[in-house]
Amino acid sequence: MANATSIILDGKELLRNGDQEGALNRFERAVQSFEELGDLSGQIEPLRLMAEVYMRRNQAGKILETFERLLAIFKATGDQSAQGKILNNIGLLQVQLKQYEAALQCFGSALDLFEQQNQPLHVAQQHGNIGSVHRDREQYGKALQSYDKALLLYQELDHHEGMADQHSNMAYIHFMENRLTAAQTCYQKALPLYEGIGSQQKADRVRENLKNLPESDR
Repeated sequence: MANATSIILDGKELLRNGDQEGALNRFERAVQSFEELGDLSGQIEPLRLMAEVYMRRNQAGKILETFERLLAIFKATGDQSAQGKILNNIGLLQVQLKQYEAALQCFGSALDLFEQQNQPLHVAQQHGNIGSVHRDREQYGKALQSYDKALLLYQELDHHEGMADQHSNMAYIHFMENRLTAAQTCYQKALPLYEGIGSQQKADRVRENLKNLPESDR
């Protein structure tokens, strides 16, 4: 284990010095060393470091491959919370790749795990993610249903940013379906919530969206 740990440290030093390829080589060697020791948990850090490097290099396929390796470890160790979080990350990556059906499956699996663990914040986040996949597929009715489920949970948690995000998401759907009064109402609900938590960027975006709503059709 000490040897594998030292290999990780070598990899981190190479990464700090800008040698990404060398760092990846060290991290993979560390994973293999932990595998030989039968240490599943030890493999997690070097795999996460590998994923970080692939993210810097924008290598989506390699990121996905590394996430899948982590998921297999979390399943083997029975860490359901970690499984849910990595499934969420895989789903987000698949959305970027426009692999929407695979993303829905990941978010749905994560949702089931978080419900089993009674983690309402993560459950709300998955409903929101699922809604956004439906939005991207222009399945607006399904999107609204998912956003509404997320909103109800965020309201129970008094999670203002989550509430504001869902109001803003729902406003976009209403706008796309030409329900401009409903869109305006949702944006007006989101704005004070963003302002209250000091989320200036999101508040500015909502103000811009309100300003751009067609006056005559509201």
